Formats: sequence, structure tokens, C-alpha cells
Amino acid sequence: MITAIQNIASGYNRLRPGIRLRINDISIEWGGLFDTMNDWILHPDTTHGEHRVGRSADVGTSGLNRVGTCVNINRALLLGFINRFTTDVVFPHNDHYHARMR
Repeated sequence: MITAIQNIASGYNRLRPGIRLRINDISIEWGGLFDTMNDWILHPDTTHGEHRVGRSADVGTSGLNRVGTCVNINRALLLGFINRFTTDVVFPHNDHYHARMR
């Protein structure tokens, strides 16, 4: 998944230089609970379970430009790179795409 995220970001940056993508909810290196806010413990079977196994990440539809200002990401372009570098269905959410590997 790390390689896929790097490829998505690199591909997007080639066409939109200086834009950094926002990546969230990716698991820790060997899987398991990434629980810095102590909120997944309350519902471990229903929240972010897929993110714990290292095969999914959320890719934001907003990012940062060179001066650190939040900007909208070209969704069609981003989705094209996600589909190119991941192997499973991408789920759109309001502010991100849930990308995953099988």
C-alpha cells in the first residue's frame, strides 16, 4: 500500500506540481490498531477495521500547495491515479477516497 500511495502522489505531482496530497487512516507497519486518540477501542469491530491490516488508506480530495494553503484536488485526475495503482474498488466519501489493495 505504501508503494501505491507513493505512486499516486508522484503521478499527481507530475501533472500538478507543488500539490501535496492528504493521506489518512493507513495502518501501522505490521498492522494492528493505530489508536492515538483512544477512540477505536470503543468499537474495534466496526470502525476503520480495514485500515488496520495495511491494505487501505484514505486519499483526501483536498491537499496543500507550496505555501501551505489548502486547495481542492482534481478528483478525476486523482481517481485515475488511484485506480491505476491500487487493485480494488475505490469508495468515494465526502472529503476523501477510500483506496485499497486486495
